[in-house]
Parts: sequence; C-alpha cells; structure tokens
Amino acid sequence: MLDTFIPSALAEEEEKQNITTSAPAKVAVQNFENCIAIECYLLYGYLVNDRLGLGTIELSVLKLYDRGSIRMRIKMFPLLALALASAGTFVIANDALAKYEEPSYSTSEKDGNFEIRDYPSVIAAEVEVSGSGESAANNAFKIIAGYIFGKNVSKTKVAMTVPVTEKISSEKIAMTIPVVTDKKQQNMIMRFYMPSKYTLETLPEPNDKRIKLIKLPSARYAVIRFSGFGSEKSCVHHEKLLNDFVKNKNLVASEATVRAFYNPPWTLPFMRRNEIWQKLPSQSLDEQTKKD
Repeated sequence: MLDTFIPSALAEEEEKQNITTSAPAKVAVQNFENCIAIECYLLYGYLVNDRLGLGTIELSVLKLYDRGSIRMRIKMFPLLALALASAGTFVIANDALAKYEEPSYSTSEKDGNFEIRDYPSVIAAEVEVSGSGESAANNAFKIIAGYIFGKNVSKTKVAMTVPVTEKISSEKIAMTIPVVTDKKQQNMIMRFYMPSKYTLETLPEPNDKRIKLIKLPSARYAVIRFSGFGSEKSCVHHEKLLNDFVKNKNLVASEATVRAFYNPPWTLPFMRRNEIWQKLPSQSLDEQTKKD
C-alpha cells in the first residue's frame, strides 16, 4: 500500500533538498507496505535523512518484522531489539520523540497514569475515511501523510509532530424496508497537528480536497497514559479504565474517545507512550472542584 507514495515523497524530498539517500534507507522505505501507518509516519523523517545507518543483518530483520502480522511482530520483537541494539539505534527512540513538536498543555490534576489536561487552540490537518481498524488507519494515513510530505499546492514539506490521533465517529444510515433497526456507519477521523509556527493562512493548500485544515478550539481532556504496543485490545482496556476514572470523578464526557500515538517503531514496548483522551466540558472540572 505505502510503496506507491512513500518512495515518490522520498524522491520529491531528495530533489528539493538535494539529498542523496543511501540504498539501505530506500530499501527500508520500500518494504513498509505492510507496516502500521502511525509507525511509518514517525519513521519517515529518519529514513529520508539516512539516520538509522542499518547494516545488512539489521535491515533483514527489520524487513521481516515489517512484513509480518501484529502477532508475528510481537513474537519477533526480541530478535528485532537485538539487531537494532547491535546497530546502536535504541538511543534514537527518546531522541526521535524529543525532536518532534507536541501541542503544549497544562495539567490541572494528576492521579497515577490519569491526568486532566487543558490544551490551547491548535491547528490540525484532518481526514475522515469510512471504516475502522488498521485498514481505515492505513487509508487515512496515505491521504494525510502525503500532504505533509509535500503533496500540496506549493510542494512544501511540513515538519512532523506528535501525537497522531485517531477517533471513530458514527453516523446513522436511513432505515429501509424490511430492516427495522437503525444502522450506523463507522468512520475514522485521523489528525496530524500542525507545527505552532503555522496559521491557517500560511499552511500550504492540500491537493487532496478530503484533507481539512481546521483550527481546534481550546479544550479539556481526561487522559490515561500507557506503554506497550497500543494494540486494539490494549486501547479498549484503557478506554474502559479512563471511562471509569471520569465516572468516579463525576465528570461528563462530551465526545468519543481519541487514541494518541507518539513513538517510532523501534521504541521498546515499556518505553512507548500511548494515550487515550476523553474530551470534557471546560467547566466540568471547575464545577466539581467547587463541590469538593
């Protein structure tokens, strides 16, 4: 899936910046067609600048890892970890995250892995696709990542940021005879947050009209942070924990939960940062504080 647009984005970037990307980096890029979309997004910046410096053995392991199913990746991770450790690339995990801009926020309450955060207004690139799960995520990623890699009117590359967020929305489909129950079509909304230096006026215009550049108002979120691979099972489990936290605080959730992912694929599971966000009415925590 990704072999059609990542190499072309790579070529455009090379031409623009006069970069000669090494063969190992190109090999790695071309073998990411089955990689999780979020991981590809975070990895791309390193591949285009050939920062991994992987040898033949490490590339072979990485190639097998990327072509495997989620279950196979989990089984192969110790081998991948050993290969990357031998190449001295584990240090990139924290380094990579530190180099990506993240929307600023203030924390008004913290309880273990739970937080109440206040985010200021931010600008995001958003796309909505039908379906849910990895297939929908890959489809959304292909559309929106092309934009930041230079597939826009001015052919400008927009710096990568974290996190990448996903949210499932549902819309009712009109009933038809003889069906007597409402049906709901699930859509996935994926967002990349734009670097803070941009305004809606200065961001490049997308070529793909499915991409919306939006200014999100300031917002309050209940958040749970967790490590690991961020699998569907893990996300569902932590969504339940967050819902219980919100309920126990007598807070009111106003929208569907958001899944936020931060790390490159080589990050060790216990070092990964994944989050579930639950939007709250801005006044809800203030009112609860007064009651207490």
